[in-house]
Amino acid sequence: GAVGGWVFSRGSGIFQFGGGAAGGGTVSRQDVRLFFSRSIGLSDNGGAIPILGGTRLTGRQGAYSVGVLNIQQREGADQPGANFTALRVRRNILGNSDIGAMLLNKDQSGAHFNRVAGVDANFRFGFLALNGSVAKTFSPESVTLTGGNAYSTRAAFDYVNRTWQLTATASGIGQRFHDEMGFVPRQGVNNFDGRFGPRWRPVALSRWLRQMQPHWEYDVYTRQNTGNLESSYQGYHWNFNFQDGSNAEVGWNPIVEDIPVAFTLNNARGINVNPGRYEFAEYFV
Repeated sequence: GAVGGWVFSRGSGIFQFGGGAAGGGTVSRQDVRLFFSRSIGLSDNGGAIPILGGTRLTGRQGAYSVGVLNIQQREGADQPGANFTALRVRRNILGNSDIGAMLLNKDQSGAHFNRVAGVDANFRFGFLALNGSVAKTFSPESVTLTGGNAYSTRAAFDYVNRTWQLTATASGIGQRFHDEMGFVPRQGVNNFDGRFGPRWRPVALSRWLRQMQPHWEYDVYTRQNTGNLESSYQGYHWNFNFQDGSNAEVGWNPIVEDIPVAFTLNNARGINVNPGRYEFAEYFV
């Protein structure tokens, strides 16, 4: 984990991929992180592995941004040494947009490899931002799950002005998308995530109230192999921003979770979650 801070203390934005590239577009907490630096220097079970050495080059040349990273990891107690390589290039286009590509390679001394290739684009036109990406992983069949595909795809738009906020993201993560240098929250799922609502600035209340924003949030996952629901979250919220900088919000969040296989939530206390469909709600102020 420490190497992540050393490698990315400066210029980390060049290695961002997808909606987060160059600070544009919508980014969800559930998005795939194609390159996650803290995967370097850690074993599969989370133990620290010393770093032999490495180098990083980042910079700009005209319309291009370039990032090159190469780290050699020593042998661990339970795995061979590994070399990590990340190549990133991004080109500015139009007035305030960019397109780019990323290549990742993890090679464990010839015993195992994991590679990722992806392209992304971010377009910004005033209040409107559009972005999309597609990536594919390449690994020996012995380490990937059977069925499904090895792709991660994403398309999103974000429209925000003084009176409206409209954002939506559609993404898919294949069952065989195996990215050992990144962070993948779920596999074999499609996701839709959106937020919609007006922004009100009533003149009659402007002395103490800056803005009200009632909005609806929707985040749903379905399984790619069956199309069945895996989980859904809805949020009916109303928030208030006051002129003194304080804020308040009330909301109701109906949630659905479909659990296909039983799992243990707490080993020490023997708490298990059985298969089934669970529906519950959160209320907050």
